[in-house]
Amino acid sequence: MLRLKERFRRIWADDSPSSMSAAAGSGVMAMLAFHELGSSIYTGMGWMIDNLLTSLVMAAGIAALLLLAYIPAYLLTFIPLRLPRLWLGILIVMMAGLPYLFTFANMKWLWGGMILAALLAIAGSSAGFFLYWLLHRPRSVYSRSMLAVNGLILVVLLYLGVMASGLQTSWPRGTLERIADSPLAELPSPAERGDYDVTELTYGSGDDRFRKEFGKDVDLVTQSVDASEFITRWKGLRTWYWGFDQHALPINGRVWLPEGEGPFPVVLMVHGNHTMEDFSDGGYGYLGELLASRGFLAVSVDQNFVNYSVLSGLPNDDYILRAWLLLHHLRTVDELSHTEGNALSGKADMDTIALIGHSRGGQAAALAAGYETYFTVADKEQYLTGLEYDITAVVAIAPTDKKLEERNLRFNDLNYLTIHGANDSDVTSFDGERQYSRIVYPTGSSAFALKSALYIDDANHGQFNTDWGRVDIKLPLRWLMNQREIMPGEDQRQIAKTFISAFLETTLHERQEYLPLFQDYRLGGHWLPDTTLVQQYQDTEMINVANYQEDTDETTGSRRGVELHGEDLTRWEEEDLKNRQGGSKHNRVVFLGWGEEEAQYTIRMPRGLVSSLSEHSELVLAVAPTTVEQESLDFSIVLTDSNGARASLPLSSFRQPKQLLHNRFLNGGVLNRWIKNGRLQPSTEIVFQDYRLPLEAFLTQAPTLNAKQIDSIQLVFDRSGSGELVLDNVRWQP
Repeated sequence: MLRLKERFRRIWADDSPSSMSAAAGSGVMAMLAFHELGSSIYTGMGWMIDNLLTSLVMAAGIAALLLLAYIPAYLLTFIPLRLPRLWLGILIVMMAGLPYLFTFANMKWLWGGMILAALLAIAGSSAGFFLYWLLHRPRSVYSRSMLAVNGLILVVLLYLGVMASGLQTSWPRGTLERIADSPLAELPSPAERGDYDVTELTYGSGDDRFRKEFGKDVDLVTQSVDASEFITRWKGLRTWYWGFDQHALPINGRVWLPEGEGPFPVVLMVHGNHTMEDFSDGGYGYLGELLASRGFLAVSVDQNFVNYSVLSGLPNDDYILRAWLLLHHLRTVDELSHTEGNALSGKADMDTIALIGHSRGGQAAALAAGYETYFTVADKEQYLTGLEYDITAVVAIAPTDKKLEERNLRFNDLNYLTIHGANDSDVTSFDGERQYSRIVYPTGSSAFALKSALYIDDANHGQFNTDWGRVDIKLPLRWLMNQREIMPGEDQRQIAKTFISAFLETTLHERQEYLPLFQDYRLGGHWLPDTTLVQQYQDTEMINVANYQEDTDETTGSRRGVELHGEDLTRWEEEDLKNRQGGSKHNRVVFLGWGEEEAQYTIRMPRGLVSSLSEHSELVLAVAPTTVEQESLDFSIVLTDSNGARASLPLSSFRQPKQLLHNRFLNGGVLNRWIKNGRLQPSTEIVFQDYRLPLEAFLTQAPTLNAKQIDSIQLVFDRSGSGELVLDNVRWQP
């Protein structure tokens, strides 16, 4: 026993005042880390409880650090050398323990936690040494040397901190292209409040323990639903927190109701995966208020109890559950609308429905729209009793697109809008574009439908929800997230409001005056903040010539009789397009490369294919460069008719070709060379821009050209030396 006491006395024996100062500095850095960790944990019980939890995490963390530091310090007493054992014990525990605390929810980022813990330990120790020797006015050569060394270390760490904060660079935001004489100039912005006054109310279980709007103050009480037949993983801690399990899931919704006779088109909005204790459903109030003022019955759906938790993970099949719950919300709104004596009585037009989903909610919205296909294939038809509703339109904001039951959803007649931020550090690839590619409009479709994809350079994942904010990722990489190149949240939501409102006005209210915005955003540029946008569009009236989906033959187009031919091309390959992680984008395209010779790519069309064209028609090409380094993408487009009349115009005469967007998700500086997690590497992604070429411009150049007898489209690469591009969706807009 005496020997044990002696060893514990030796722990302190060789720790000098300077090493104790270093240990204190490391402890302060650890305290800051514990504060950050605690502040990222939400309880759902209000800010006072959350702050108390943060304080408890800090206190418990420091106490645990000091106690655990005695273990390596004690072991170091067996080494017969003079060592600052307690200081070394603190460093060892910090570098061994903090990485796991930083990454307990993201173990694949353990290496990042190790780097961060090491930097914190070194920074704290150096600061402690530096302050000690600075305050004691060192005179010995050794002390002055240590002062200089630790000062240098602090300067280097300060530089790394500046890089991590993003202060060292701030790329300028792009300037939005605008058209001055736009036909939309006289229209009110779709993001402006409409003519209806709005009433806010809620429906829900009536016994929510955290939110009185779904608890004692709920306006309309709804029945819970039983998902136990297909949701089997629902941990006890989740039940303890919420007070219910998968046998009794609540149907809670925030409603924005136009004050008018009705009925109104129904729009459900649903959040994606987020910390379940940090409630997400209130973050779409800006959309709900706007849409209701324009004559839509808007509901923000509560699915927080499905979301991720540190304590209980995720339920199984959460994608399916999210879609299934959306269908139950539709049934609830339907039943309330058909029940006399409540605020929603007679207000819902259940024949005109749109679903808006964010992140996993975006995929859930598509799943709910395709419920017949999905649930039949998954052998889950029994879960659809009483839930059959036709969905008119889907808006997917930064959606996921996970394969479920070994398949991905395909549609033939869906109105679809997808919006994604190029600086999204959560869903880093434009997955909504995959679903966009899997929506096909067959020739001869009777009802009008459209799809549109919008890619926003400076937008992130979280700011589409007012409660999620600018930070998309968790510790430790959260501290390195590049926020300097993210637009203000108000601007990001202005873009969302403009396009979502215009889309619903077009598809649900059938107001065609806003349709040009989706064909060319420049026409609505006066409504939008400065940034770079990339846009695609398709509708049921367009004549598809070549979309490269039909087969693997590089010489045939998408319609019978369409022939493709290349001449002097250095590359001519039809391939599956890849996203920034190398995964499939579910879109077959053609890669065209050319050298110094005047190469060309010709599309020959059969007689009669374009007989419906007129001078008001447009040729539409989806084009993108293959690399971010390619500065010029210009080429000539040549139209020839069956009589030999010919017109040629450069692409740049219609609009300047776009370069690919290059995105830096993390402020790693030189550390980017070692940050190799794939998703968050500085990278680019091929996203197509539609180029609309008015036939009138070609007819002006060659008046004898007969629009109804055009039989070939040529891309002649005569304007930019050597280069390479990707081409997709060659089509005519009659």
